[in-house]
Amino acid sequence: MPHIKKPKSVLALQILGGVISSLLLIGLVRTSVSLLQSGASNATAGALVGFLSYRVAAVVLMATTFYLLNAGSPKARTTGLAWIGIFFANTFYVQFVDKSPPTLPRFECSNAADCEFGEILGGALQLWLIAFWFYLYGFSSKARQYFAAP
Repeated sequence: MPHIKKPKSVLALQILGGVISSLLLIGLVRTSVSLLQSGASNATAGALVGFLSYRVAAVVLMATTFYLLNAGSPKARTTGLAWIGIFFANTFYVQFVDKSPPTLPRFECSNAADCEFGEILGGALQLWLIAFWFYLYGFSSKARQYFAAP
């Protein structure tokens, strides 16, 4: 049986997923240490559980995906798609739900609506690229061949 070349979408998942999961892990450790050092109350700790839980899930899911990819398991397709789905949901939440006020300086003659339109357009492009990556990773013909191989 001929060797099937690894698709670029799988390499992108390994690179981007590794970097993003590493940064999430660093953030988890820093948040946990600062929470322990500050002696936060139970109410504060309870509020942070939801904040930290999806980050823990994303890091564990990426570690599982790395293990399954290295083992050559077809289940890596499912776990990778789940991680990209979490990444998509987080990007959507940051771009459209939990909007903070703009921190970039504006020119005096600029219109606030123009800045808002640019942010919406940029967020929509990011989501489109992540959705396209989702398709390439799990449903393109190259990916299906790669994950179907024993």
